[in-house]
Amino acid sequence: MLKHKDLLGPILIIFSSLAYADQPLYNCNDLQYGISLNLKENFYLANDIYCDDNVFYPIEGEFSGTLDGRGFTIYDLHLQNHASEPNRGNVGLFRTLSGSNADTEVPAVKNIKFENVTIKTHAEIDRGVIAGKAENAELSDITMNTLKIVSTSSDNVEIEKGVSGGLIGQAINISLSNVHLSNVSIDKNTYVGGLLGVAIGNTVIKQSSINTLSTPKASCGYHYIRDNNQTHPVAFDTYECGFGGLIGRAGDDATHEGMIKITSSSAQGKSDIHNHAGGLIGRVQPGQAVSIDNSYSNVILEPKDCREDCEYAGGALGRAEGTNIKDAKPITLNYVFVLGRVKLDAEYRARAVVGHKEKHGAKRVSGSENYFDLDTVEKNHSGDDFSIGVNTVALQDPNNKIFENWDASIWKFEKGKYPELVSNISE
Repeated sequence: MLKHKDLLGPILIIFSSLAYADQPLYNCNDLQYGISLNLKENFYLANDIYCDDNVFYPIEGEFSGTLDGRGFTIYDLHLQNHASEPNRGNVGLFRTLSGSNADTEVPAVKNIKFENVTIKTHAEIDRGVIAGKAENAELSDITMNTLKIVSTSSDNVEIEKGVSGGLIGQAINISLSNVHLSNVSIDKNTYVGGLLGVAIGNTVIKQSSINTLSTPKASCGYHYIRDNNQTHPVAFDTYECGFGGLIGRAGDDATHEGMIKITSSSAQGKSDIHNHAGGLIGRVQPGQAVSIDNSYSNVILEPKDCREDCEYAGGALGRAEGTNIKDAKPITLNYVFVLGRVKLDAEYRARAVVGHKEKHGAKRVSGSENYFDLDTVEKNHSGDDFSIGVNTVALQDPNNKIFENWDASIWKFEKGKYPELVSNISE
């Protein structure tokens, strides 16, 4: 006959396994409330989830577990703050993803699809579909079709000081892999990035893309003061402003340092943001190192409502800052090409690939085998010692010598078409 002490071990093992078992999510209600009770646990979608455009409030707290979609889809997710807290910061599925540098404590969102997502908040709030802010987190195998990030006005003053990213508003030490977004519209924020509003530290973007990105009503460079039901534009610090097809701003003024690595990734779309606009990254601050390899941009940069502040626009990077040589970290571009047009005169610090390299910033940018299409960029734009302009016929010729060192396992070459990343081609 078994004694109590003989049963204790098996009972503890059972309870231990239950405590750490992955938790299933069956519906939008599970998604809204189930995770918030166990922010360190692991969850998975048991089936497709339909949120039916009902208001979904961001999951509170700092999530450090795993959300595995197992290939299922979340439909019609409508994210916003509660009416009682309209100015609450960090809006997304999660308010915050937060992990440590230890491999065992890295929050992850993976194997998940989204269809028809809306984020509607005041413009001064950091926002992204996965999280308003994320640190030491991993996102992989995510697809999203149709995203609208819409800004609303507060009662008295609207100040566009927040950042918006298709996935994350503010990202610190983040890894993105095999992430693909399409039909994305983002308006009114200080920094707008197709994937990340602001990226800081050691951040990786690989085999990822954004298609059909637009920035309607992107009045970056101004805030609006409502007076007697009239809205008047008033200039504010346009230095703090930018758009990037993948990242709005790279780096910050604080102590975060590291390398942002972008590989086998692309951005396509159009933006009319005034300042610090780049096809891949809008603004790179001096303390942030950046490496871009085997990637391309096909983003039309066409500033509207220009005043004296329309400047810094480039097909790949809008601006490479550099206050002094000891602080300026390197920026390298290799095997990159640019197709999108930069519709801003060169006198406004606009060029085909890198819009402006400030002071010592010119010394931090280098690279090789980078090209831009002479037939699509504006006629008064030129390349640099690290980029060369060639015509469309040359770029669409797989036998052209300019591609002899390009990796055929990364790129697909076809006569009469631009090179395409293999990772962008649906099977």
